[in-house]
Amino acid sequence: MKRFLAILPVLLLLGGCGNEDAILRKSVSEFQVLDASKERRLEHLNLTDPIYYLEVPDIGASVVLPDADKVERLRAATVLKIAYTFTHSMDYLKGDWVEVESYKILKVEDEVGSIIDLTICEIHGIQMIREALPVIYGLPTEEDHATYFRDIETHPHGMDVVFGGCVVPDPRRETILVFVCPSCREIFNLKTKAEQDAAGNVATRRP
Repeated sequence: MKRFLAILPVLLLLGGCGNEDAILRKSVSEFQVLDASKERRLEHLNLTDPIYYLEVPDIGASVVLPDADKVERLRAATVLKIAYTFTHSMDYLKGDWVEVESYKILKVEDEVGSIIDLTICEIHGIQMIREALPVIYGLPTEEDHATYFRDIETHPHGMDVVFGGCVVPDPRRETILVFVCPSCREIFNLKTKAEQDAAGNVATRRP
């Protein structure tokens, strides 16, 4: 459970292969807090504790709540201020390429202040920076898992590449904007350097 919550921000921030514009802001009064652990799509995780998420129909976006204690505060709010990015991408659906528009919620505030801020590293508590990272397509290899995903809960926002999945979009995206934590990146670099030293300075990262 804790491992899932640790890597979840990675999945949220890396999802989508499109053109992300500057961060946008919006006030919304229509939203709801739902219990995601009751849905079929999360049954395979064998969750013992409920996981809640905030759904904002106005922009067709949702975000998992990092702490259960945020639930009542969100339910009591009348208006939320949210910051989000807009993504326009090409996805391969039902045998054809189609245009897809999606939104990613990054920050949520109520009348009191911040409730959710996914631009802050949940491990190190510092502001992350947006960085254009190269995209790797195809299934991750065993070497990729060892290099990029092992112990990722200690540095969830430190990778220097993005794994874009098996389907290569047309036109092909060479880079994707993601949030990178400087402290996570430092840990990632130290880990990969130690692995290279142990392997006799043989590169373990993808070219």
